[in-house]
Amino acid sequence: MKIGECVGPIKKLWKHLASFNPFPTCVMADAPGTGANQVSDHFDVCPEGTTPLGLGQLAYQGPGKPSEGASYGDKSAFVIGRGDSKGMEKISFKSFGKPDKSDKICVADKVGDVVVEIHDGYDSYVPTNISVYNTIVKLPWQDSPNVIDVYIEGKLHNRVRWDAP
Repeated sequence: MKIGECVGPIKKLWKHLASFNPFPTCVMADAPGTGANQVSDHFDVCPEGTTPLGLGQLAYQGPGKPSEGASYGDKSAFVIGRGDSKGMEKISFKSFGKPDKSDKICVADKVGDVVVEIHDGYDSYVPTNISVYNTIVKLPWQDSPNVIDVYIEGKLHNRVRWDAP
């Protein structure tokens, strides 16, 4: 087969994907909970055993807890949740009209909570509740939101990200 013979079918595939038309199926897709679902999401799914950190929640990675009542001027020791991020195109004040491309945070194995004082950027420290986890995973923003989730027997088997031409 020559490359030229593929141009038409590939263009047709891109057109179908861009308009969210049904994805081609196979015999196996007839099994309950098996198939492909096209979604729009700039992030990958949290790894198995972790869950997204809630929107605006703060977390610190253990082991152990930070000192109760301690003061932290460096906020980089903590991460801020953005929720599950599905369809999230929220604008932050700091981004000046551009999408907020901060990492999606996934957490597991919560140790507990602690109140620490975080510098407010001006002249004082603010008591802040922080959840402490043994596991924190940062998922980076992906430029392409075009995703096909492949399910087998009701469980996400694979996530395929593609760029539109």
